[in-house]
Amino acid sequence: MLTSRTAQIRDAWRRYVLLDDGYDDRAFRAEAGKTTLTATLTIIIGVMAAAILWWPTDWLLYGNDPEIIQAFIVFRLALLIGGCVFLAIAKFTPLARQHPVAFAGAVCVYGPLAVAIPMSTIGGPDSYWFHSIHAFPIATLIVQTSIGPRLLILLLAGLAGPVLWTLGDPAYLHSEGLGTLAGLYLFGSVAALVIGHLIYWLSRSRFQQTEALAAALAVDRGRLREMLAFQDRVLAAERARLSHDLHDVIGQSLTVLRLQLDGIRLQNGREETGLWPRINAQLDQIFRELRSVISAQRQQFEHPDVLVDSIQQLGRGIAREAGLSIRIQLKDCPLVYDRAIAAFEICREALTNCVRHAQARSVRIEGRPSGRGYLLTIRDDGVGLPADVRPGTGTESMRERAASAGAAWSIENNAGQPGACVRVWFPHDQASGVQHD
Repeated sequence: MLTSRTAQIRDAWRRYVLLDDGYDDRAFRAEAGKTTLTATLTIIIGVMAAAILWWPTDWLLYGNDPEIIQAFIVFRLALLIGGCVFLAIAKFTPLARQHPVAFAGAVCVYGPLAVAIPMSTIGGPDSYWFHSIHAFPIATLIVQTSIGPRLLILLLAGLAGPVLWTLGDPAYLHSEGLGTLAGLYLFGSVAALVIGHLIYWLSRSRFQQTEALAAALAVDRGRLREMLAFQDRVLAAERARLSHDLHDVIGQSLTVLRLQLDGIRLQNGREETGLWPRINAQLDQIFRELRSVISAQRQQFEHPDVLVDSIQQLGRGIAREAGLSIRIQLKDCPLVYDRAIAAFEICREALTNCVRHAQARSVRIEGRPSGRGYLLTIRDDGVGLPADVRPGTGTESMRERAASAGAAWSIENNAGQPGACVRVWFPHDQASGVQHD
């Protein structure tokens, strides 16, 4: 379980930090690093603890021979180092990922033997077998993921110890007894299994904290993307509104200014040498720059999909912030440029009114072809319009937006149902949103 949990944390680390599109959360990176380090240390400590279990048996059997005890300690430390190095190298191989049981067996045999063979010159001719049967505590720490078939493998590994020992030194079997030797090795296997699960139990809180942090971080990243997209749409809408205001207000004011200047010139009956041409040239330059700005802003809504996407982003943002249920369905929307800007602004104003005044719980925004035009409706289930309602700023704003786009606009209570409904109808000759100056 410990190694599988470590793999999960490593995958989460790569998925949420290392392979993310530029997103780098230092707090999560540090937490994932601590967890990975904790898992590695617990594996090493567990392997050492499993091997240390054999030292009391050495004292019981050879307590009156300090040289043998010292040799055993050196051998086991060498085995621990060799097994851990082999584990660190082999854990990234395809065998470890696809066949964990076979991988455990390979570590059981080849890991310690990589150190046992060079060390056999210290312990004598039987050291080869001695070291091979001490390999199974390392395998125990690797395969201690569940009770069942893998527990059987551990027990068989324990029984393999005396068998290998007997093959290496048959005389030893007669001096010690198969039962005693098998019992010691079975005890070591079960004890190592218990230690492995104990290590995981002590470490699981950190794994759970890191996994919870990864899940929360994924949710926050999703919300952040939605917020950024919504912000982009709102910014585009504000630019479009500014373009509309520049055209209708500033543009008209400049036109009036030019007419007034022409009137002054005619009243005086004469032209100041060079003055009026400079004024006219300056006004022409202002008009050209104004048209350029307006044209650039209108390009934000040059395709109907931009309007549909913008309204959906707007609905998701308001639904999340105000707790509304907003359903949006726009079929075959043809609106672009100025008409798309007007439709978006009307939807935003209507949703704002639903939040501030209507006390609505749900809103439906629907668009469909209707007759020789396109009908947009915003329907809520709020308190509706009072009998003595007076046009407010929001209502007037929607009316003006619709009028500027050549659309028919109305607002009324739902028939036989709570709430109100805003309707905007764009004629076909206006639906395409042809640009104008």
